[in-house]
Amino acid sequence: MRYIQLIAFFFFMGLGALRGGNQALHAFNIQQDYSARLKLSFAEGRFNLERKNEFRYNWGVGLNTHQLFPVFPVVFKCGNVSAGGVISRLNSPELSSVAGTSAAQIKPAVLEASLPSWSSFSKPVAWYLQGGYSSKNTALKTARISVFADKELFTCSLDCKAVIKKSVTTTLSLTGGFYPYRQSEVSSWFNNACFYHSGGHVCMGAQVSVASKNAGTLWIINAYESPYGKFLPVFRTENYFKHKHLAVNFNAFYNQNENVITSSGKTLSPLLQLKTTVNYQFLKGIKAPLIIKNSLGTQADIKLNSDTHSLKTAAGIKFTGEINTLNIVTKATFNVKKLNESTAITFSNGNVDLSFGTSIKKLKPDLSARFNFETDDKKKKWNFSQKAGINLHYYGTVEFWNNNAITFTQKNYSPTNPTTLKKDIDFTSTLGIKAVIKDVSLSMKISLEI
Repeated sequence: MRYIQLIAFFFFMGLGALRGGNQALHAFNIQQDYSARLKLSFAEGRFNLERKNEFRYNWGVGLNTHQLFPVFPVVFKCGNVSAGGVISRLNSPELSSVAGTSAAQIKPAVLEASLPSWSSFSKPVAWYLQGGYSSKNTALKTARISVFADKELFTCSLDCKAVIKKSVTTTLSLTGGFYPYRQSEVSSWFNNACFYHSGGHVCMGAQVSVASKNAGTLWIINAYESPYGKFLPVFRTENYFKHKHLAVNFNAFYNQNENVITSSGKTLSPLLQLKTTVNYQFLKGIKAPLIIKNSLGTQADIKLNSDTHSLKTAAGIKFTGEINTLNIVTKATFNVKKLNESTAITFSNGNVDLSFGTSIKKLKPDLSARFNFETDDKKKKWNFSQKAGINLHYYGTVEFWNNNAITFTQKNYSPTNPTTLKKDIDFTSTLGIKAVIKDVSLSMKISLEI
């Protein structure tokens, strides 16, 4: 049976490769992705190939000594690797632009790197090295130094983790590096924004956290060198509290400076963000237990150099049984504008998400639906979109998955002038297959867009 499945796997690979000979399929936008992965206890290698308009590929190799030297492990990765963890917070220090519906424990970040996947063909060749101390038998659990670099940027990070009285965990992380930025976009000599040429600058960050099982706090301060020599700080905090069935998050971000350029080249304006998420979860039933999770989230984005702000709200309920899962989430965003002696609140956009998942032996299907709607401040024009999806995932000796989505969009709808309405339908489908032969895994994915 195993050989038949492997033959089927390579048959689908050959079928995708011969797609160019079938003229009927040229009306579609078809993308093919192929992946090979070797994973051993001390090493890992990946190679990915994409065929769309042209061939593209990426590669990555990783080595680690965790089993050989568990107390002083070393990790090395090179290729089209991606940096993550603490550098993501250095690239984008502000809170997410979407109000969340899940209160979770704080997660102190360290400098990490991941080998390439199907979605990282644009990553340049880079390398990552991490080494230090690690032990489960002492109060100091880890103390490491990590370095990530490519042809344009360099990042170095120091982090340590300690446990106090077996229940309180503390972490400290210091990160810094040299990063490029682009030339400013100034349309005229009379523009209020200052002009500067492209160049490089130093960006630094420090984070400290203290956490127990039911509570935790994380504080982050980043400093970014401006093109004019000054270091501009921004601040962020994440806090978590849990009591029985109730869990609460309170997060905040503050930047008082104009035109802060982050390590990713992103520009930040003066902003204060306040975000709160509340979850209440309980168990119902004994013979057929059902977990019910109620969620509520709010986020205020207060622009310090403008009279127009935004307020995001979210509410959700999730039912989780032994086999089935149902999730319903609604979100809405409002514009808050301060007038002379009053405040005007107008609806901006919103969406409703529904998803249902189940399990039939090794087959896991799930259904999803989304309804989006948005309008301008005067509510003269509306945009709507409806999206429905069905996903199938089979976990066996050979793994299969098929994801499908259809989107129906209506733009510029006006009650007074219905002729301005524009309609569009999009369909996407992805078929994937994965086979594992000892330490080697081979994967293929074909994506279709209409």
